Amino acid sequence: MSARPVLVLIPGMTNTPRVFDRLIAHLGDQVEIRVVDVRGPADIAKMAERTWRALIDVGTERKLLIAGFSMGGYVALQMLALPLRNVEGLALICSTAHPDQPEAAPMRERAISSAARDWPRYVEKLGEFLMTRASQNDPSLRAALLADLHEAGAESTIAQMRAVMNRPDQRAMIRGLMLNALVVVGSDDPLIPIEDARATAQAIADAKFEALPGAGHLIPWEQPSELAALIRDWIRQTINEARAMSFADTLKSLPPITHLAALELLDASGSTVAVIENKPGKAGSLAVYSALAARHGKIDPAAAREGLELFAEHTADARANPGKHPNIDRLIEVIESGTVLGVRTVAL
Repeated sequence: MSARPVLVLIPGMTNTPRVFDRLIAHLGDQVEIRVVDVRGPADIAKMAERTWRALIDVGTERKLLIAGFSMGGYVALQMLALPLRNVEGLALICSTAHPDQPEAAPMRERAISSAARDWPRYVEKLGEFLMTRASQNDPSLRAALLADLHEAGAESTIAQMRAVMNRPDQRAMIRGLMLNALVVVGSDDPLIPIEDARATAQAIADAKFEALPGAGHLIPWEQPSELAALIRDWIRQTINEARAMSFADTLKSLPPITHLAALELLDASGSTVAVIENKPGKAGSLAVYSALAARHGKIDPAAAREGLELFAEHTADARANPGKHPNIDRLIEVIESGTVLGVRTVAL
């Protein structure tokens, strides 16, 4: 099996996987490239699940990089909100962590009606709106782009519009990400406000932000070589970074727990719902939860996401084998339900 890192590319709304063809032609062979077609589901979470399934054969010894274009960025962020394994790199292309704005709903509904009523006309209008003047004046590029939009299909596009309307707000989640991140936007993007993209980059530790001058929304189509140069640098930096620590290494970096006999987790009423004791087989979990409590003051979704990172390789094992790691299962439940647990330490 190849030991090369894997780069998964996730298309945007009203795109087939061909949206990345011009980009891939410039990327070289640093990584194995997989493009996941997410047409079909009307839910961002289901698209994320499909993408994870497409990566089931990628061993944890191989670095994983995820790049999402437009709606594909929302899918990438959902994958990171409920990760099945470590992800070393994230690239958001013309995408943000922001939710859809309520005032956009009437526009989305009109677009859904238009797409259902006259798909060819909808594609023409969408192309006119999204393409830069230079692309509209390039007959071969314009034809290829419109053909891809048309092939994406009305039914799939309508489902994707519903998914985008209901996408989760990932702005809190991204503050806990620990990976190599790149955010790219066009200076003239008619869909993604440049300040939203910039804010997304600023919320991720050490993320790189790039606004391509004169670029619109369709950067993979219209500026593939410029985008590829940024992606190649991001890939190179991600590959060269040290791999994420194993759980054994993580434990060495956490504060000592020699003074603790146990840690109690409390529900909203103050009742004890779980106890993690300082004994063989539980001390590692105690160290993680103690560190999370010290940093966050509670076990909320943000703390839980950090906890999944700290549990390292055991997180993927817990997802694959529910019940095997109850203290990791609890963190996953906190993230999925939004539960907040209080913490009380018991001294020796």
